[in-house]
Amino acid sequence: MRLVLPNIKYARSWRVAGEEFEKAEIFGTWHHHGFSKKLPELIKMLKDRSQGKNLHKGKVPSTEFWLIDKNKYIGSIDIRHKLSPALKIRGGHIGYAIRPSAWGKGYGNHLLRLGLKKARTLNLKKVLITCDDHNIPSLKIIEKNGGKLKEKAKVEGILIRRYWISL
Repeated sequence: MRLVLPNIKYARSWRVAGEEFEKAEIFGTWHHHGFSKKLPELIKMLKDRSQGKNLHKGKVPSTEFWLIDKNKYIGSIDIRHKLSPALKIRGGHIGYAIRPSAWGKGYGNHLLRLGLKKARTLNLKKVLITCDDHNIPSLKIIEKNGGKLKEKAKVEGILIRRYWISL
C-alpha cells in the first residue's frame, strides 16, 4: 500500500471508484474537481494546484495523493499547504476519502497515517482536520492518528469537530 501522485495508469480503477461514490450518493463533491472531468485534465489541474497555479479565488495550494493497493485506487488525500479563513473554520489542512467498497477495512487509518508523513515534507508542523460530528468512522480515524479535539462548532447548521495533529 502506498501513496502516489494521481496517475493515468490507475484510470480504470479511479473511474470505478467514482461510480461507487455516485451510487452511494456521498460526495456531491467527488472531489469537487469531479469524476466528470477527463482524467488527464484532472491530473494537470491537480499538478497546477500543488504548485499554486491557476487557483480559483479563495483556494490554497494543495497536493493530492492517491492510496493504491495492488495497483487499485482505494482513496485519496488532499493536503492543503496553508489555511484560508474558510478552511480554518471547516475543512482544515487535510481532506480524505476512501471508496465505498473499501470502507471498514482499515484503509482510512493507513491513508491518514501516510498523508501525515507527506504533510511533514511540506513543512507543516501541525494540521487541522475537521469532520462532521456524526461521522463516527472519520473521527475514529483522526483520533487514532493523534487528533486532539479542539472544539465542536456549528457551521452552516452542521455540528463539526475540529482536531489538531502535531507533526
